[in-house]
Amino acid sequence: MKSTPDGYTPLAVFDSHATNPHLFKNLGYDSLVDLAPVSRLVRGPLVLGVNPRVPAKTVKEFIALARAKPGALNSAIVGPGSPARLLVELLEFTSNVEVTQIPYKGASGALTDLIGGQVDAMFATAPSILGHWKAGRLRAIAVTSDQRSAALPGVPTMNETVPGFEAESWVALLAPARTPGEIITRLHAETVKIAGQPEMRERLAEQGLESVASTPAQADQWIRSQLERWGRVIRERKIVIE
Repeated sequence: MKSTPDGYTPLAVFDSHATNPHLFKNLGYDSLVDLAPVSRLVRGPLVLGVNPRVPAKTVKEFIALARAKPGALNSAIVGPGSPARLLVELLEFTSNVEVTQIPYKGASGALTDLIGGQVDAMFATAPSILGHWKAGRLRAIAVTSDQRSAALPGVPTMNETVPGFEAESWVALLAPARTPGEIITRLHAETVKIAGQPEMRERLAEQGLESVASTPAQADQWIRSQLERWGRVIRERKIVIE
């Protein structure tokens, strides 16, 4: 943000870009004022994975188990403000259930314990869970995207059971706010070319991801919508990091 606004120092941000302003009191920057959107880059679903020993093959069955014995089911979370944690909060909020949260320092340790049965469930990114699902080490019972994922055939969406339950992992490209419009336009044009390359789309699809180049205005609208949505969830659930 403090670099020369000449287009040579872009920034790739993840979905945490829309949650950090609500979780941290002193970020040191304003997400909407200090950065200029260039384009969305990538999106993909998160996956609700469960250990095969859990007697729930669908979201409906998982919710029923959680309601029958509040707190008996547990879910791994990776960091207090991570998507894994926020999606558990969203599930509890929208489905009136109680799930015990088990904190981990990293996703690899959480997935290892999920496979081993030390924890029951976890919301994880598609790339991190695909291999385990294909090998039968985990059961994928839902994806969080608005539509089913071609990378996980047969796996339903969360919102087929819990209306309105939608979330994505995503990456967007930003630049310093003072970057001239003509440079933003050039960066956007080049990004669209790269994102549209067949080999790029194919490589992303192998990981359950999708290339989604957008206009700067569309990227701005998306970021604002995510800021609003997750801000509401964080306030409702009283999630605080600092």
